[in-house]
Amino acid sequence: MNSGLPVFENGKLVAREWNRVQGPYLQVRNCDLLWNLTQQALVHYQFTQLANTPVLYCVASNNGVSAGLSDRSLWLSLWGEIPAGQEDDFINELLDLTRREGKSRCSIGGDEFHFVPGVPLESKANERLLRSLAKNDFKIAEACDFVGDIESETVSKYIDEALKNSRSEGWQLKAALSDAEKEELHAFLKTEFPGRWTREFEFFLKSETTKRAIWSSLRNQTNEICGFARIAVRNRSLPIDEGWTPGALRLPLVPDRNSAWSPTDGCLGPIGIAASQRGKGTGRILLGLTLNSLRLNQAKLTCIDWTDAMKYYQPLQFKVVRRYGTAWRALAP
Repeated sequence: MNSGLPVFENGKLVAREWNRVQGPYLQVRNCDLLWNLTQQALVHYQFTQLANTPVLYCVASNNGVSAGLSDRSLWLSLWGEIPAGQEDDFINELLDLTRREGKSRCSIGGDEFHFVPGVPLESKANERLLRSLAKNDFKIAEACDFVGDIESETVSKYIDEALKNSRSEGWQLKAALSDAEKEELHAFLKTEFPGRWTREFEFFLKSETTKRAIWSSLRNQTNEICGFARIAVRNRSLPIDEGWTPGALRLPLVPDRNSAWSPTDGCLGPIGIAASQRGKGTGRILLGLTLNSLRLNQAKLTCIDWTDAMKYYQPLQFKVVRRYGTAWRALAP
């Protein structure tokens, strides 16, 4: 585990500044901050200032490198308000920091246990920052968060179609509960999805704090695993505002309701099918069965976060509630 407590007080300053400016779009709770700094071992967080702006950044730990994280990357994880007109200064100091740390890739957002996925796109200040990043040779990729109602007529029809097709074709979505099922799913992920999703599952296996999550495998008629999905429902771990929470559930799914979090809030992802099944409609069946699993676990409003798979989720008619850009740049050795 990280010994992140010395960074925590400075981290609270950064989080407070972030929430003051970006809070309407993407919040950071102190419990999430403390968890990231003390309860995971893949990245180390540090506090500094760039252009007089407080920031948290991270690099891979030895454990992270052993698990497959790059030892050449620096991730800017959280930052305060960047004064207008100082965006280029901020970026130049970030690049200098990356070089001093001996890294050759600089990313904004998207670290393994990211506080934020990137730069929220809803404000003029962030538009200025993204323009400056592009001008300074950063590559920008856009992603979004969807929120929708599992009980909607559109989703119900999608689920019914998937259930019908799964019965006729012999597909079954099965939660990985036993040690043998978990080992089998782990082997599938290492083969088909080496990298982040495998590491997320390995974290799930090792931690006692991930009870909100259910990992399932999609199996064919011969019981072979051909896909997987993770869901989480807030009320699977109580109290609902404490402990490990997937990034998708860190914001209220309905900002204007009386209670910030509902016990029936759910989230979906990651999700994926084997390369051999792509283009055959199997992904549609997997998504429908996963939505049905959320429904069976009493989820109602459900978030699909940090995705660029717009076409895959478009038939659900979920609403785009947040948009953001992740930025990265390779540096010359």
